[in-house]
Amino acid sequence: MPQRPKGRDYPPPWRRASTRGLRWGRLVLVLAAAAGWPAHAPAGPRVPVIVERVVDGDTVWVRQGDLLVKVRLLGVDAPERGRDGRPGEPWSRAATRFVRDRLAASERVYLEVAGDREDAHGRTLGFLWLVPAGGGTAANLSELLVRQGLADAIRWFDYPGRARMLRLEAGARRAGRGKWGR
Repeated sequence: MPQRPKGRDYPPPWRRASTRGLRWGRLVLVLAAAAGWPAHAPAGPRVPVIVERVVDGDTVWVRQGDLLVKVRLLGVDAPERGRDGRPGEPWSRAATRFVRDRLAASERVYLEVAGDREDAHGRTLGFLWLVPAGGGTAANLSELLVRQGLADAIRWFDYPGRARMLRLEAGARRAGRGKWGR
């Protein structure tokens, strides 16, 4: 019988649990695909919210009535801001400033919860829709970030509008916008 390394529980319990969870998750996805279910949850209705605070380029606190919700913008991965003495990633300040400016210039903001509903950190996954001052067509904040080259489109899971986000990122790269500039 092989010897375990001394002083360690090998593999660690967290790794065993996560591997088991991944196997079950894959099984569920395979069965869902075989049954013809969509790969992502359908988008929900858009509800009006009040923006309380912008954390960074892809995380915003909003208020819906008496409920305070931390929203992770679906479909984007913005550069991380600095914390714990570490510097922020390039373009993190620009992405955060862009989100603040767009939200401040909006007359109304709506939250559309979509996808898996929550991420691993307990943040609500969703799109923020911005109606410009004076009215007009609502714009998806996630799409605006990607179009300006201030965030990457998420590729590693499916969500409503994923193909469009990938096209917007490709366009920003070709045009050299934001972090794709030369």
